[in-house]
Amino acid sequence: MIEAAFAALLIGWAAYRIWRFLAVDVLTIRFRAWLFGIKITVDDPAELGEAPEADDEAEARWPKLFHMWHCPWCFGFWIAIALTFVTDLVIDGGITAPVLVAGASAAVTGLLGANDPDQMYSS
Repeated sequence: MIEAAFAALLIGWAAYRIWRFLAVDVLTIRFRAWLFGIKITVDDPAELGEAPEADDEAEARWPKLFHMWHCPWCFGFWIAIALTFVTDLVIDGGITAPVLVAGASAAVTGLLGANDPDQMYSS
């Protein structure tokens, strides 16, 4: 059995990393561009270290989903809930107070994401 405070911090950090990978990281920018129908631009493709950027000003295919996807409080909440559920099922003995852990880990995810310098919303 995992203690609630430790589980909330661990799951919150893991949910933040998953949210960041899906919503902010360069590795998934082509998937996000395809999903939301946004144009990808590269300033100078000859530079090896140059990462492509999505045009955040363009109108997304699904604007509400686009904003939810990029919001650490919104999408991070659902990721934290799913991770808490899966962790409770996988860990022998479960998590102490899984509902409280889910809420606390969602708060940890939102706080970490809101302070991420690369995210598109200001905190």
